[in-house]
Amino acid sequence: MSQKHGQSNEFVITHDMATQLTAHEFKAAPGTGLAIYITDIEFYMGGTQRLLTLLSATDIVYAVAPAANGQASAHFNVPLKLTSNTALNATTAGASTAAYIVITGFVARG
Repeated sequence: MSQKHGQSNEFVITHDMATQLTAHEFKAAPGTGLAIYITDIEFYMGGTQRLLTLLSATDIVYAVAPAANGQASAHFNVPLKLTSNTALNATTAGASTAAYIVITGFVARG
């Protein structure tokens, strides 16, 4: 069964990265039998280069460290699937003024 678009299970997360994140929860665990799928990530770095790590519980899903005042983006033709019934968390190696992230995805059986 393919993922239907335009459904209420889609999400867009935007977050300001001006403060350091330590296991910050971007999206709560969806419940038994469900998983979070990530389709796109855009990361805009501020004046200080920092590593951003996205986690499924404590497992690394994606990590990126654009140059200061740079950008990194990724589109996943096959969405990144987090472990079933786990939250999408993030950590950063410090803060970066004027930095932010946009994550798009959906929740489905998993």
